[in-house]
Amino acid sequence: MNKGIFEDGDPFEDPHWQKTPKAKRHSRHIGCPVPWFVWVLPLVKSKDQLAMALYLYRRCCNWHSDTVTVPNDEVDELLDISRWGKHRQLVALERAGILRIQDTGRRMTKVQLCYWPDPPR
Repeated sequence: MNKGIFEDGDPFEDPHWQKTPKAKRHSRHIGCPVPWFVWVLPLVKSKDQLAMALYLYRRCCNWHSDTVTVPNDEVDELLDISRWGKHRQLVALERAGILRIQDTGRRMTKVQLCYWPDPPR
C-alpha cells in the first residue's frame, strides 16, 4: 500500500463526506397533504376506500402524474383487496368525485386522480 496516500489528510474529513442534516418535515403532511385528507375523508364510505384513495395519491406522487395504473397484484399484496374489490372501490371513489376511471384493463386499471376544490398554494 502506498504510504503517501493520506499525506493530504483523511478524505472522510472532507466536508463533502460529512453527514447532511436531516430535512425538517412539515407538520401538515401525513402521507398526503392534510387538506387533501380533510377533503377525502367525508367522501369515502369505508376504510378500504380511504386506503385505496391514499394508495392512489402516493402512487401519483411517486410517478409525478395525476394519471396512474392500478395493478391488481400490487393492490392485493399491499391492501389485501381482490381485483373485484378493487373495482368496487374505484367505482365508489369515482362516484364520490375523487378520481376518474380512464381505462379498465385485464390486469390493471388506469385512473386519474381529481384535484380537490381548494388546494393549498
